[in-house]
Amino acid sequence: MHQHFEKFIQAIEPIIIEAQKENSITSEVDAKSITKIFTTTLNGFLIQQKGKSDYKMALEKMTVLVNRFQ
Repeated sequence: MHQHFEKFIQAIEPIIIEAQKENSITSEVDAKSITKIFTTTLNGFLIQQKGKSDYKMALEKMTVLVNRFQ
């Protein structure tokens, strides 16, 4: 899971930076921190799903999402 988390951070951070440049997201918090908050929230969702049959589907959706950002 750690590998997916790091890949997701790397994929999302440039988008957060761009959104900050466009003033869509606050610049008062650095992009890395915002990215980590976002990915931690998503990771929490995946952990919640882990005990359910939807876990594999949630992981697949996360992988698709990461691939779309790259």
